[in-house]
Order: sequence, then structure tokens, then C-alpha cells
Amino acid sequence: MFTEKIITFLKNLFLISRTSGYRLYNFQNIGKFKTVIISWATVSDFKNGGAYHDRYFRTNSKSYKDILWVLISSDGILPKKIDKNVTILFQGNDKQINIFYLLKIFFLKIIKCNFSIRTLISSLSFYSHLSEIIFKKTCSVFKNKNLNLVLMPYEAQPFQNYLFKSVKKINKKVKTVGYVHSTQPYPIHLLYRDGAPDKLLVHGADQKYHCIKYLNWPKNSLKLIPSLRFKKKDKFNFKNKIFLPYYISNENFYIMEFEKIISNFKNKKIKPLEIVNHPHMKKSKPHLKLIKRLSFVISKNKKIFSTKVNKSITFVFGGTSIVLEALERKHSFTHICGEPIFESYSNALWPNIEVKKINNNIYKYSLKKPATCIKFSNGKDLFKKNCLN
Repeated sequence: MFTEKIITFLKNLFLISRTSGYRLYNFQNIGKFKTVIISWATVSDFKNGGAYHDRYFRTNSKSYKDILWVLISSDGILPKKIDKNVTILFQGNDKQINIFYLLKIFFLKIIKCNFSIRTLISSLSFYSHLSEIIFKKTCSVFKNKNLNLVLMPYEAQPFQNYLFKSVKKINKKVKTVGYVHSTQPYPIHLLYRDGAPDKLLVHGADQKYHCIKYLNWPKNSLKLIPSLRFKKKDKFNFKNKIFLPYYISNENFYIMEFEKIISNFKNKKIKPLEIVNHPHMKKSKPHLKLIKRLSFVISKNKKIFSTKVNKSITFVFGGTSIVLEALERKHSFTHICGEPIFESYSNALWPNIEVKKINNNIYKYSLKKPATCIKFSNGKDLFKKNCLN
């Protein structure tokens, strides 16, 4: 047990050593803003004129010049132009290991722990440290006397709860709001806890159901709204695809089960398959490795694929909310789960999903009632109506 703690401690030290160099870009005029949105950005989210487009709220900084957008850079690349109401928190040293920075943090932490190594080993956390960095760099935003609303696309990440809690300490009157833009089959991460927002926006009746029944959210803190991220008019090409999840739980199992299913088509023909990586994992080595192995299986069985037939099949791997979008858009697919408890959808948490268990790791689903997992939006300016009022 103590050995495991030591290993975790060393991993945290390594990750912390790469967290130096955070700074704010274009940080000015914060006193005039009553609303602050904290979100994520890459350089591709910016238009040539400097406007930022938020993929979660499906709106942009130019449409809401009275809102301060505090963005956490995911790629560390700054746009050439940026709107005056946008500031970016980015890491200028590209996550390089900084031994001097690590030693500084180590000694500050050990003083805080009264020079107890055992306490330090138990308490040192990369996520806690990152939360402190983000708050320290942005805290002046929350000290603004005009501020009355802080909004985030909410994933219950440690820094988000830390920020919400810290904001309330500075000013209890500030309203904190989180929007659940996506969720997981087993959404235990959304458990109501210290630092939870005053209001949680969800875009499905089933989401609201399990948040109240199993995750301890007060009923009056939840608001069901049409999805800001998913629109009814969106074109969604789902056929003949293999969708990869954010987290790969069991690469070997995915390959084994996929190969078993494909081998059943020896005497049949199906349309060629396209592998779709998770949009945030384009440079991930485990994902690229899985894509290579899947491509090999497809190439090995190339005789079963033909563009001249109508038969199609779609696969979804792991725990991902794409299952919900596919169901709401009336698409069929095979869900392969490396860890079924955490990755498969159950009727207990999602009462409007009919579950068909093929085996312990493979599932098919159907929807009992539409617009219960995701209520697609079908209108304009839903952001202002549902988030700012």
C-alpha cells in the first residue's frame, strides 16, 4: 500500500515539474465585465479577425462583447489576433520539465505539511496543484466588484470545483453555473460535492434523472435545456465508421472483439470502414497505435469490403457520449466495451435506453422515447436564453 503511494507521489512530482510557465495573454479591462466564461481553446477556435468560437456553447466572443472569455489553451499556441474581451491562460514553455520550479513547490509543500514526509506523500496532487495555478493566475477576475455570473462548460474536473468554491469565498453573491455539454455511461464524476455550481444545466431528461436519483444533486439546482452543443440540423455522418473514445481502457480486447465480428462476414460483403479518432486525441500515442492495429485487421480482411454493396456496420469503442447522439439521430451500431461496468449504458441510469446485451462486452441499444438523452436545439440565440438569464 505504501509502495503504491510512493509511485503515485513520484508520478505527481513528474507532472508538477511540467507546470511552470503559465501566464495570461491579453489580460485587461476586467473591471467592466459582469459575466465571465471559463472555457478551453486551441488556435483553430479563433477566426482571422480575432473572434473566438466556443465549441461547447456554440457561440462566439464577438456576439457577446460584454462577456469576458477566460480561455485555457489546450495547445499552447496563441492566435495572431484576439478580441479585446478574450484572455488566454497558456503555458509558454511547452510543458518542459523544470527542476528548479519542482524544488520550489516541493519545499513550499513540505513546510505546509509541517515537514512530515508521510503527510506530503499522501497529500501532494498534480490536479490540486494545477487547480491552484489556474485560480492564482485568474483570481483578479473574480475580485471584480461588478461580477455576478461565472459560467463553465462543466466536466467536474478538480480545478472547476476549486474555482467555483474559491469564487464563492470571494463573493457569495456571484452565481456559478456549469453546463454539462457531454457525459459518460457511468457518470460518477458528476457526483454533487463541495465546489459544485449553484446551477447545473443538462440537456437530457435522463441526465437530470440520474443526477437527482443517484448523484445527490438538489432538484432545484438542475435546469433542463435544449443542447447548446448538439443541434437538430447538424449533419452527422455515422455509417461505416469506427469511433474511438477519449480514454482507451483495453486496446487488446477492442482488437480481439472487432476481429471476431469482422470474421463473421467472410461470406458477405460490407461497405469499407473509416476509423474516427477522438477529436482531442489526434496526437495520442495509444490512439495512434490502436488505429494502426485496427487498420491492419481491416487490411487483412479487405476481401469482405466493397463500395458496391449497401450493407453497412458501425462500431463504437469504450465509454463515450457519441452513443447518445447516435441513438437520438436513429442510427444503429455495435458498442464494444473494454470495461463494461464503466463503459456500457444501463437502463438504471438511462431509463429511456433499451439495452440488448450480446455478450459481457458487446451491446446494442435502442431508444424508448426520443429527446430524452439529448434534447437537440432547433433555434437561434439559445445561449443567451438558457445561460445568461
